[in-house]
Amino acid sequence: MADFKMISLNIAMSSLSISDVLRFDKPDLLFLQEVSFPTQTLCDKVDSMGYTGECNVDSLHPTLPGTAVVWRKTLNVSEVNPIIERRVISLKCGDERFCNVYAPSGTANKKERMEMFNELATYLLTMGRRKLPVMAGDWNVILAECDTTRNFGTKYCKVLDRIVKTLDYKDCFRFLYPGVREYTFHRGALIAQSRLDRVYLPPHLVHCLLSAQHKPAHTDHCKVEVELDLRPGQARPHRQQKKSFWKMNTTLLDNPDFKAKFQTFYEELVTLVGNHQDHAVWWEVLAKPAIVNFCKDFSSELAKVRKSTKQFLFSSLKIFLKYENWAEVARVREELRRVLMYEMNGVKIRSRQSEYA
Repeated sequence: MADFKMISLNIAMSSLSISDVLRFDKPDLLFLQEVSFPTQTLCDKVDSMGYTGECNVDSLHPTLPGTAVVWRKTLNVSEVNPIIERRVISLKCGDERFCNVYAPSGTANKKERMEMFNELATYLLTMGRRKLPVMAGDWNVILAECDTTRNFGTKYCKVLDRIVKTLDYKDCFRFLYPGVREYTFHRGALIAQSRLDRVYLPPHLVHCLLSAQHKPAHTDHCKVEVELDLRPGQARPHRQQKKSFWKMNTTLLDNPDFKAKFQTFYEELVTLVGNHQDHAVWWEVLAKPAIVNFCKDFSSELAKVRKSTKQFLFSSLKIFLKYENWAEVARVREELRRVLMYEMNGVKIRSRQSEYA
């Protein structure tokens, strides 16, 4: 047995946070909701980090939000199938099954939401209790009054409640923290806060539950992170990535510190021209390799600063959400969005190192 980490996150039609979650949270499985891009785009984004995935979207209507699953390449994953178009996608990892669920939101979509849950119930009932899947996602309904700040009646779902009770599913967070009020959906003072994002365990896996927690994200949904004492399936050896060439991230040129330090560094290199046969030899043997290393080192230092900045911002966001300081919540989310956007642009022209410029 070993710790097996799952994370569920509504990304709000933005791929900004995917790389960040994989790089720093290191989940075995990542369940995404409100996905608006195809499988190939997702795989291109996560491949270099040792992951792969599949999307459940409507190719004819790409702007409609769907679901996706991302998993480590070393896991023995099979039978990745859309159960309900856009709304539910499942996979088998070893002997265990997992479902990612994204229910329709809002009062206007109540009928569609009930139909989806009825279809999900039919799927689950045909599986048998010993084969029931783990279910994670954005449910867009709640089952307990303590999971919202107001309007419980309009957010309660009788169909989902019946599924959970009939099949004896356990809500991971509520199982560990019966009386704690925490919410995963926050959209300002005028909208009720609710715990819409949850992970449910079937009866045969409840004893494996180690932890369940909510972590702030740059969207109006929190990440739900669950760890199990479980290793479903045999790990496959990871194929080593082919070594690729280095390409400078030109955004470094916008950094005033880089310009000043590079000027001093280059002037020192120029004084060593006389130690070589000619300028061409000096460039190939000394200058070019030294400049590459300088850029990589500078990029690495910038990455460390950004990592610390993000940790500070996420910690601040958690505090501001707790005290419902919505002005600061909006400000911190925007700062996080800018950092993530900068990193995403850096990935496109990355300098081929463990951190990006």
